[in-house]
Amino acid sequence: MPGRRRIDRSILESEAIKPFRESIQSSMTLDCYERRLVEFFSDIRSDPDSFVKLARKTPKKGQERITAYLLKHKQRVLNKEIAGSTLANMKKPIRLLLDMNDVSNINWAKISKMMPSPRRYALDRIPTIEEVRLLYSHSDLRFQVTISIMISSGIRIGAWDTLSWGNVTPIELDGQVSAAKLLIYPGDREQYFTFCTSEAFSRLSEYMDLRASQGEIITKNSPLLRDRWQSSPKGSPKGRIETPTRLASGGVKRILENALWKYGLRTDKMKRHEFSIHSLRKYFKTKTEQAMRPIN
Repeated sequence: MPGRRRIDRSILESEAIKPFRESIQSSMTLDCYERRLVEFFSDIRSDPDSFVKLARKTPKKGQERITAYLLKHKQRVLNKEIAGSTLANMKKPIRLLLDMNDVSNINWAKISKMMPSPRRYALDRIPTIEEVRLLYSHSDLRFQVTISIMISSGIRIGAWDTLSWGNVTPIELDGQVSAAKLLIYPGDREQYFTFCTSEAFSRLSEYMDLRASQGEIITKNSPLLRDRWQSSPKGSPKGRIETPTRLASGGVKRILENALWKYGLRTDKMKRHEFSIHSLRKYFKTKTEQAMRPIN
């Protein structure tokens, strides 16, 4: 499966983009939003500063450009080329850009009325236990950590952008680790706690011990997942063990997708798949709901 196509973002190097970027905490969301904006400005043949200036001075003209762009893609929804949710996501970064530059006279309610309703349910499904075992048994230690933590804690993929060793606290019962508490989005207004199983924590501890044994100095700020490191001078070029680079949400998503293709769990080159990174969170939520049902 080829990697995501690189795009030229030079058009985004402008003053109007600075507050827009500051407002987005997730690197994965920022990447997606910037891609949408590049498409938008390429389509209307403008740049962020010029468009913001136009929308502020003449809101009607700014709104006309936004509406024309979205209506063109609305036709793609009607032709079943893209989903309604994709169209909704095209609107979000444009609105955020204008909001962060104090452009408040665009009638977004009117624009939204012209758009088709986005799908209210996701197409992905929970994986079977056999599929989980297939992925887990054929994975390296790092990916086993990823799978076991996501399935047992229910974290979103964006949590990997900030999860560090200091955000994990083992919980002991009768002298044995029975679970671990995870602090998700530390310092953010969406900060919360969740828990993973003792098995997931055991694999994580093994992974951290491996990194320490190879020369990485583990501290509370060490990323929970990191890049691969070069094990010997003759090995293929990889990162240095002494200077870890965080494996963030985009890297986690790419590793899972590569595994799905490799083991035949994904065979169709479509844009939406039944088994996605969100499926692991669905697995957690479904199993949790089942466990909480009253026994008759």
